[in-house]
Amino acid sequence: MSPLAPQLETVMSIAREPDAVSHKLLDGPRPLAHHLPDDGLIAEAVTGGDRVGGVSLERILIPEHGGDPPLGVASARFVARALGDDRNGGEPRAFQGINLELPRNALIVVTGVSGSGKSSLAVDTIYAEGQRRYVESLSAYARQFLEQMQRPDVDHIEGLSPAIAIQQRPLGANPRSTVATATEIHDYLRVLYARLGVPHCTGCGDPLVRHTVQDMVDEILGWDEGLQLILLARMADRVKGSHAELLARLAQDGFVRVRVDGEVRELAGLARLKAKAAHTIDLVVDRLTVKRGIKNRLTDSMELALRMGNGRMIVLVPSSGEERLFTEQMGCARCGTGYAALDPTSFSFNSPRGACPSCHGLGTRFELDLERMIDPAKSLAGGALLPLRFGGRSLIIYYKVLLRAVAAHYGFSMDIPFGKIEKKWRDIVLAGSGDEEIMLRFWRGRHPVTRRAPFEGIIANLERRYRQTESAYIRKKLREYMEERVCAACGGRRLRPEPLAVTVAGKSMSDFCAMTVGDALRFLDAIAFTGHDRRIGAELLKEIGGRLTFLKNVGLDYITLDRESSTLSGGEAQRAHLATQIGSGLMGVLYVLDEPSVGLHVRDNVGDIIAVPESLTGRYLSGERFISVPARRRAPAPSRRLELLGASHNNLKGIDVRIPLGLLCAITGVSGAGKSSLVDDTIRRAMEREFYGSRAAPGKYRALKGIGHIDKVIIIDQSPIGRTPRSNPATYAGIYTTIRDLFAQHPDAKARGYRPGRFSFNVKGGRCEACRGDGLIRVEMHFLPDVYVPCEACGGRRYNRETLEIHFKGKSIADVLDMTVEEALQFFRNVPALFRRLTVLNDVGLGYIRLGQSATTLSGGEAQRVKLAKELGMVATGRTLYILDEPTTGLHFADIHKLIEVLQRLVEAGNTVLVVEHNMEVLKCADWIIDLGPEGGADGGRIVAEGTPEQVAACAGSHTGRHLAHYLGETAGDRQRPARGV
Repeated sequence: MSPLAPQLETVMSIAREPDAVSHKLLDGPRPLAHHLPDDGLIAEAVTGGDRVGGVSLERILIPEHGGDPPLGVASARFVARALGDDRNGGEPRAFQGINLELPRNALIVVTGVSGSGKSSLAVDTIYAEGQRRYVESLSAYARQFLEQMQRPDVDHIEGLSPAIAIQQRPLGANPRSTVATATEIHDYLRVLYARLGVPHCTGCGDPLVRHTVQDMVDEILGWDEGLQLILLARMADRVKGSHAELLARLAQDGFVRVRVDGEVRELAGLARLKAKAAHTIDLVVDRLTVKRGIKNRLTDSMELALRMGNGRMIVLVPSSGEERLFTEQMGCARCGTGYAALDPTSFSFNSPRGACPSCHGLGTRFELDLERMIDPAKSLAGGALLPLRFGGRSLIIYYKVLLRAVAAHYGFSMDIPFGKIEKKWRDIVLAGSGDEEIMLRFWRGRHPVTRRAPFEGIIANLERRYRQTESAYIRKKLREYMEERVCAACGGRRLRPEPLAVTVAGKSMSDFCAMTVGDALRFLDAIAFTGHDRRIGAELLKEIGGRLTFLKNVGLDYITLDRESSTLSGGEAQRAHLATQIGSGLMGVLYVLDEPSVGLHVRDNVGDIIAVPESLTGRYLSGERFISVPARRRAPAPSRRLELLGASHNNLKGIDVRIPLGLLCAITGVSGAGKSSLVDDTIRRAMEREFYGSRAAPGKYRALKGIGHIDKVIIIDQSPIGRTPRSNPATYAGIYTTIRDLFAQHPDAKARGYRPGRFSFNVKGGRCEACRGDGLIRVEMHFLPDVYVPCEACGGRRYNRETLEIHFKGKSIADVLDMTVEEALQFFRNVPALFRRLTVLNDVGLGYIRLGQSATTLSGGEAQRVKLAKELGMVATGRTLYILDEPTTGLHFADIHKLIEVLQRLVEAGNTVLVVEHNMEVLKCADWIIDLGPEGGADGGRIVAEGTPEQVAACAGSHTGRHLAHYLGETAGDRQRPARGV
């Protein structure tokens, strides 16, 4: 966030990492005017009590930027008062009725335990109101095209700047989106290469030159004297038709001769051309001999020929039959090939003018993988070709008839295993018969049809079917048998050959985009334009260099510009988005950052900490509370480990990774070191293919050993537990079914004949039909954002009156769903099945969430912990491999404390927990660490250190070890001034 500070923007950051809260802290429900540094400014959060929504609301301490205060709090602030319930989602906020005064031009951090209201305050209220006010300033016509936000439930906000939210979201899921396109670098590159690039011949590689008429005349005058020439203008190039109108017009214009299909003929006696044949017609503009005194005539004739031939003309030497092409366009002096002028669109792989015609600008193509689509142990009659086994009945029959015809024609059996058929016959089945025709007999409706035609082959047939089908289901099914491969035509560079042959300082545009941010900056610094090119290129290089510098400043110097946006981690995407916003040069903007430190190694996130010990956060920062190093570490068993040998996906350098089983193992390393490539792209996909038959191809590796020690693999990621508001923690964790059963067993419910389905808001019967169980009614407001109001029929309680009349211990089903996990834990303490599952949810730090809370309102970290709780509630086998990707995302110190205890419980049961993590509190509690690096990108992908935390901490070349050593050596007394930023 350092690039923002000099601009004195207002930055509000939601954070929980100790280093992300560096030199800027907040906390505690009581005034904190004492024990503060002299250069500090305080914005107090005044609440109605010490606890709001079950947790302490934290305060904000903002140190000034140094020197005299740029603006005082009294004159530069924005104020929010009386925040209440969230009308949009129908869920109560974690805070109610608070007043805030926040200073401008400061770095403000909002922190607190999960559920304390950080996002509700910063994103759902302050950002939402700033965005809403900006949109409302536009015309009604413009507003209909923009996403409009619901007015937050706030009484008054004054002094609010235009707001930009930089949240944890991908830059784009579209494969056409790259780092360069998402940050606008690609747009400036296209202009740079179109205006200042040097084009080359795609054939011989020589630089192209643009000839003037005078250049052409001088060249011809240098030929042998006495040489006879014919100057021709190409009027039609292999075009079908009689061309009667063209020929008549040329005769009327006074021309005498044309060359038709290579033969010079008089226009006056020319017979009518065949209309169905393709003809090439060249106009004879002049006939002359090379000698002195023809310069003026030659110039006039060449200008006429170029004008008639649209900038191109042919000089024919009749004595030898040699032809020479002259063009006013770019042309190759050696090959004589002319090239059309290139503009910025020609360098865009998102435009048909620039995109490779083979892969349409994607750089990759989906091609059938023979290993996936063929079962060699089966016969053709028994379904050896797997993609032919799905589809409509008529299509399946058609393929069987087709294969029988091929087998009959070549004389091989369809009843023997496909792998035992002679290779030449297998090749014909897959690749086709070429020009050889085969007798095909099939039924069209009720009529038999017989025809002879070449057999195109199953591969070509399926690829054509994949391209032409309009069915998303068919395309999805066929893709299961395909593999994404680099396009052979462009080599993965996305563009046509012509723009790829244009260079600036010896580098093509694809070469430039293949560089890392750091290398690209060094390359730009070395470019030296001369003459008028310097004036043209100065502004372009400034814009490109500025954006590259911002990317470098936010720690992304290792990322290549052509990297797909969808492959970036959440933290990388957020920092790229941040760099884009900073590059816009806006002033007076309120930036709202949601967890900007996610995905960052502690090396990239350092600084001093000011602790305010009155709050829960302060007690962890000051050392009053801390996470202890385990008293003992589990020792690995050499005979029980998972081995991945030769991992070489992305930047992995063919490494051999050995993961001891039955331990808490952590994969760490700086950003871009290869953690996701190893764990997510390779290990996870390989295990899913082994255990669950997944067709997703894992990253490249040589061998995978030790799978026999594992009986199942559980992936606990941060994807949502549901895509609709109807999904909630109770349904996902299996609690809701038991609750409905309890209500159905109530005597009143039995007397009315109610079954468990009666207490579901997803089906007819017990739900309110006015809102269909949503509890809210959407009111369309046309030019204003849609408004959600509580359903008048059920009062927002989702169920009809009869269902709500059934009570369990004095509570209706709606009352139960509105309980927090903590409240439900006490309410159901005598129901063992529920008590056990609720205890697990509480243990993972989710005691504050409501059972019926919409899944769409849960953060990624909350969703991950709900999944973890579900797994903990199941019967453990002791041989399960759990894979978690940054489970501490969005967690407070206290929540991390709980999470570590839960992970240790899984390992104590004999299971293996593999986490990708940067958090030092988790790493110091791990049994085994594998540290990748030493740097990111091309300089990463190696194992820098592996072993116990103590062994990694002793490794001098490990960035992780260097910081981990401070955490392992800390005592409670040391924590009075934590060494996070050392």
